Amino acid sequence: MKAFFLSLQTINKRDYFLVYALFNVLFLYLLYGVIANPVAYVGDSPKTIKIYRIFTTIMYFISPLYEYLKIYVIAKIIQRGVNHVLNIKSDFGMIFLVVLTAQFSMLLADAVKSGWLLFIHPEMQMHDQKYFTPLSLFSLFERKDLGNTYAFYYPLRILNLFEILYWALLTIGLSVLLEIKKGKAFIIVLRTYGVLILIIMVLKFLVNYTIFGL
Repeated sequence: MKAFFLSLQTINKRDYFLVYALFNVLFLYLLYGVIANPVAYVGDSPKTIKIYRIFTTIMYFISPLYEYLKIYVIAKIIQRGVNHVLNIKSDFGMIFLVVLTAQFSMLLADAVKSGWLLFIHPEMQMHDQKYFTPLSLFSLFERKDLGNTYAFYYPLRILNLFEILYWALLTIGLSVLLEIKKGKAFIIVLRTYGVLILIIMVLKFLVNYTIFGL
């Protein structure tokens, strides 16, 4: 793992991102264009299904830009944390590559979900497919047991093994490239990415609570 992160210093950043973006589009198409039943998302009206098809098609095309901006923002936040904690001016390009590497754990999550729905549990109810998140706290519950407590759906879904892997890759990458101990690298991740995730969780909880209640 150390050798891999050191090799990022010589990798072609554009090609590396394009590989990620290509696989991301592939899994988006697999999940929303092949596996998913539009009825679970928009109902069975032909008009809404047509809108769903248009929306997902647009999503495939704009997803590389969205992913780039997402990685850029996370890297920028982490860079500020690095500069503050270590009192240095860090290389944004290298931090961007660390975050990009961590993002591959999300592709792994999509691959596992696709494989599960295609080969292991293809008979899963379409409404359960919509919320299914493999290896998460959410997967430990039956959706019917949670009822309509939508406010808790996102926190339970984001607490998964792939998110743990994401944190681990960020920590190891920063530790290797900045030549600091893993404990200090983890503190940086906790104070930056961790705070960002907490804010997103709280906002999603409040939105879902406002719309659906508990």
